[in-house]
Amino acid sequence: MVDEQATEQALTFHVTADAMRVLVSGRLPADDPARAVAELGAALRERGLANLPDGEALLGLVRAAANAEGVVRDLEVSRGCPPEPSRDGEVIWTRDFFADGFVEDAAGGVDFWQRRGNPSIGANEAIATLVEPCKGADGQDVFGTKLPAAAPAALRLRGGPNTRLEPREEGRQALVATVDGRVRVASGAVTVDNVYTISGNVGLETGHIVHRGAVIVKGDLEPGSRIDAGGDCEIRGTVERAVLNVGGDLVVHGGLVGRGDAPCVVGRHMHAKYVLDAEVEVGESMVIESEITHSIVRCRGAVEVPRGRIVSGDVTALGGVTVGVAGGEGLSRTVITAGLDHRWEAEVAAREEEARGHERNRARIQSTVRPLLEREKSLTPQQREAATELLARAAEMETTIAELKRQAENHAADSRARAVSRVLVMQRGHADTVFVLPEGRLILDEAREGPFRARFVRGRVMALPGERDTGGEGEEAGNGEGGAGIPSHGEETVRAHGERTGRPQPTERKPS
Repeated sequence: MVDEQATEQALTFHVTADAMRVLVSGRLPADDPARAVAELGAALRERGLANLPDGEALLGLVRAAANAEGVVRDLEVSRGCPPEPSRDGEVIWTRDFFADGFVEDAAGGVDFWQRRGNPSIGANEAIATLVEPCKGADGQDVFGTKLPAAAPAALRLRGGPNTRLEPREEGRQALVATVDGRVRVASGAVTVDNVYTISGNVGLETGHIVHRGAVIVKGDLEPGSRIDAGGDCEIRGTVERAVLNVGGDLVVHGGLVGRGDAPCVVGRHMHAKYVLDAEVEVGESMVIESEITHSIVRCRGAVEVPRGRIVSGDVTALGGVTVGVAGGEGLSRTVITAGLDHRWEAEVAAREEEARGHERNRARIQSTVRPLLEREKSLTPQQREAATELLARAAEMETTIAELKRQAENHAADSRARAVSRVLVMQRGHADTVFVLPEGRLILDEAREGPFRARFVRGRVMALPGERDTGGEGEEAGNGEGGAGIPSHGEETVRAHGERTGRPQPTERKPS
């Protein structure tokens, strides 16, 4: 809209179309400029314009804007105030939990097992920042008319089960997971599911499963698939040439068939129908219903197959072994080891060796610093600084050594508490089955009916009839429970073939 006043030679004004500016143009007369500006001011006020400068201020503005001929062009004498923009409600995710597509390598190859989105999250980890909506301040135009600020968009997301809100800076809150689980958005709410349920199979359609909580699979694990679960895992079908990494208990209603790219690792207990041509590591006990065949099993608890069989494989159980049938006719050798910790070398021996390495380095530092300390007063500032740094390094090594020894001692104590050096065969032991105990080994040269126990008694490993220990064995037999069978570093034993080794090796004996 353009609003003009006065004559062509006099000062005129117009209001911009958005009513946010008043602009003055025209000629300022040299004979009576004050009168011309006064008339302009009266016209502006008559038009109902607001926020105008008073007479003297307006005269000063016009004079300053006029050129040598007194011409004024588009002099702004009033400006409106636009409304402040409102802040919409917003969700700022800490990462992309729900991204589509698959991970690509540097060469552009696509891994169809690895999806870009990963909804797995840990307890106390932030899921998102929720920005509350905030209405902006209203404005006004040059006529004083109110210009209301736009209404902000509402925040259309809220916290659901297993989440909490934590205040941040003004108008912001952090949405935090309260449990390990999987982020899900439904009906405007963010939920963390501690139990993640897959209704069918795990395969290319689902990709690898990574979940901080528990996982339930109502179907099978197809070849090449993988599950990393921080909690328990239940597989209603079978696991075929797949990889499981389970922090809690594992239950497989079917069985494990074939080796994947890595061993299946279970943090606590495992229960399955069978294990066939697989490799499994279990942190606690293991119960198998029918058989362990052509498999490698390492367990820090007891392995229980009381109604089934262990055939053509290598089973090691720190907590002892109970099996229905040991070995098989015309099959490759079956080795069953009880009372030995497969984690000993990594958890105890390796830490002890690392501690000895630090002790050697500390001794070298001390031998270097000792002569300097004996003539401390004659040292230069640089030498004093170097000696101080070496002493600090020695102190750090002392702390590291103590921690390594503590870890090794804790694991050794745990191993001693778990150790049961006994194999119990309930039904039958086949020829060429090997029973290995910390004190030695027993090879069956012919089939033997159960129940019988492979135990260390009176200086050798023997096959003893019955399911339970009887009087007369006791301490004299060295039954291995509560501490026997944990190797001491540096001991030497002689195997049947006369071979010496730096660690205790069981001696090979056949039953009399």
